[in-house]
Amino acid sequence: MLKRLLGMVMSKLCPVGTQACPVGPLESESVSPAYDVVNCGGCQSNAEGVACSNHPDVRGAAGMHGVYQIYSCHHGYTLKNGDCVRSRVRIKATAVKS
Repeated sequence: MLKRLLGMVMSKLCPVGTQACPVGPLESESVSPAYDVVNCGGCQSNAEGVACSNHPDVRGAAGMHGVYQIYSCHHGYTLKNGDCVRSRVRIKATAVKS
């Protein structure tokens, strides 16, 4: 009950367009869930949103209007339908001269 009350009080202290996210037992911080890459779509700490940076195959992502969007993938992955999927590895064979 105390946690919920603290959350309500903290949310009143956050600027318009931001949300209070818990960062400790009695602490919270104001974040912008529409654009925050750590709290995209809501507070990651209470499973309302996602952290764009927690995906090892994602090279670049952002929170855009509260939606997690991937815009580039690490080497070996390809962006397909908004997600990074493993690419097929092609090995070019070369003839060895003797």
